Amino acid sequence: MSFKQVDLEDGWANLKVFICKLIARVDAGETPYSSDEFTTHWMIISSLCNEKDKIVRILYDRYKDTLSDYLKEKVLPHLIDKCGQYLLKELTEWWPKYLSIVEHISYVLGYLNLAITETTVLPDLKDAALMCFCSLVYKEIHPGVKGALLAMLEKDRKGENIERALLDSSIKFCGELKYMGVNNYSQDLGTSLVQQRQEYHSRIVSGHIFTIEFPEYMKMAEQYLNEEDAWASKYLGESNHSSLMKTLQAVWWFEHGNELLQKSGFTSLLQDDKEDLKRIFDIFRPCSAILDKMTLLFKQSIDESLALDKVDYSRSEQVMYEAFAFHHQSSAESSMAPVLAHQPGKEPVSWSYVLIRRKRI
Repeated sequence: MSFKQVDLEDGWANLKVFICKLIARVDAGETPYSSDEFTTHWMIISSLCNEKDKIVRILYDRYKDTLSDYLKEKVLPHLIDKCGQYLLKELTEWWPKYLSIVEHISYVLGYLNLAITETTVLPDLKDAALMCFCSLVYKEIHPGVKGALLAMLEKDRKGENIERALLDSSIKFCGELKYMGVNNYSQDLGTSLVQQRQEYHSRIVSGHIFTIEFPEYMKMAEQYLNEEDAWASKYLGESNHSSLMKTLQAVWWFEHGNELLQKSGFTSLLQDDKEDLKRIFDIFRPCSAILDKMTLLFKQSIDESLALDKVDYSRSEQVMYEAFAFHHQSSAESSMAPVLAHQPGKEPVSWSYVLIRRKRI
């Protein structure tokens, strides 16, 4: 295909007028261009791109400059002084418009996009436009966006009334930024949300760790974690969701593990069989130090019962078998030593010994 030669300055002047009209039309909700306008300006950009590689880079830079001017003059002033939900409303109204503008311009300037991707390592027109938005707009407002979103999420978690559509569109915006490789979402919003929830749950744990018995604490912990898991699944991506749950599990299970085992009735559970012991071992399995201590307490409970001849085999058999199976499953993966009781003047006792003795009775 042959292209009529077009002067760079004249051609760009024509293109810039067209781009400005296109932007104004999209802002006003009108049709961005006619078929004749598309054909005319597609031919202009095609002609210019067939001149020299240097011209391609000049056109690319001018395209970014035009969008940058629009963002600085039209978009940022509407957002920079807003806060809270007003900021989120403005942002979620401007963002779709900007995406539409970028989509239409990139389509008309398709020949330039092709030349850029084939002859350079520069980002294509869409990516360049999104990078302009992030560096010129989002960089300035993201602290306010983060704060407003955290506040809305906290209200939603408490069951307070919020603008659900606004929250959903704001979360969608942040997700699109993350998809585009903008780290502000994962580093700021995601991390801040995890920290906020960690502090909240830490306060709850501190208020109950020494005041309620082990069974009640376990039930409370599972209830809070299940509620948090269901809530987080609505708003967080997979990585932040996983990070949040691991953090909260550490808060409830591991940070106060020693206090929990010593002062919350764990030993009485070993004697009374009130809980599924294997399930409790599974909960603490990621923390070898706590798991070792639980193993020792379990062994001591068995030894004391044997010494006093108070082992109720009819009630303890299932727990013994579960624990014995779990011990053999876990021993290759943790630092636990074999669960043997070496007391001066007494025969060593193990879980397997208890099982053998049970069979003999």
